[in-house]
Amino acid sequence: MAFGGIPPFLMGACAGAPLEDFEVVSDTAKIIVETGECGSDCGTNAQVFVEVYGEDGHTGEVKLGEPDGGYFEPGMVSEFGVKIEQEIGKPYKIRVRHDDSGKKPDWYLEKITLVRDSFSVVFPCEAWISKKKGDKVIITELPAEESGLKVLEYQIDVKTGKEKDGGTDADVWIYVYGERGDSGKRWLSKNVYKGSRLDLFKKGKTDSFSMKAVDLGPLEKVKIGHNSDKKSDKWFLAHVTVSGPDGTKYYFPLEDWLSQDTKLKRTIPCAGIREAASDDEDSD
Repeated sequence: MAFGGIPPFLMGACAGAPLEDFEVVSDTAKIIVETGECGSDCGTNAQVFVEVYGEDGHTGEVKLGEPDGGYFEPGMVSEFGVKIEQEIGKPYKIRVRHDDSGKKPDWYLEKITLVRDSFSVVFPCEAWISKKKGDKVIITELPAEESGLKVLEYQIDVKTGKEKDGGTDADVWIYVYGERGDSGKRWLSKNVYKGSRLDLFKKGKTDSFSMKAVDLGPLEKVKIGHNSDKKSDKWFLAHVTVSGPDGTKYYFPLEDWLSQDTKLKRTIPCAGIREAASDDEDSD
């Protein structure tokens, strides 16, 4: 395999540095990214980001290299230095995404390895991060190889209220929080939509979406919002239900507007577990 250059990166507002400039101290680490060798089209020139979660916290999103930097070509192994500003404890998952930019955004990621002090943690992937291939999403979560955790598929049901002009054409996003971290920002878009209607978030309708994430444990809250401050894009959100693969449904009621006149985002605590038998939503 060819080895990529060792580029600078940014973490939050802190400037990064080439790997060889770092001293071996407790707040520094190395992220090794391996791109697959599945053909000439499996590398990406999009901007890549990662976020590491540990038992005591998480790093915040880390930007790796620059777009069109040649860091993620087929078969390439690229190394990045990272300063960890707070103690995160033993790492158990990493979230990886790219911004779908450039002429060749599709990416087949083999694995990521985090090296810190005297230990290393491997996060296998062996999958596409792409809007066109694989799961057709540009964000994924990878459990640490020895964590024993699994990637679960959650179903997110979003109920728009029946109030006049309650629907929206805005782009909607969500974070799901559990006892074991959060999902990160997920756009509720057509590529993860589980229905057949052309228009999403219309008055009185329920829209269902799929989301894969490392097991979040019992769910606690969601944060949901949209990206438009136009008065015409105001949205009356009735509630959100998130279901795990075991059938447990967590209920997050709002019954209020997300608009320029109120707030464009809301944090909604879980109001309890809702059994499947009591869910009589209109999912057309």
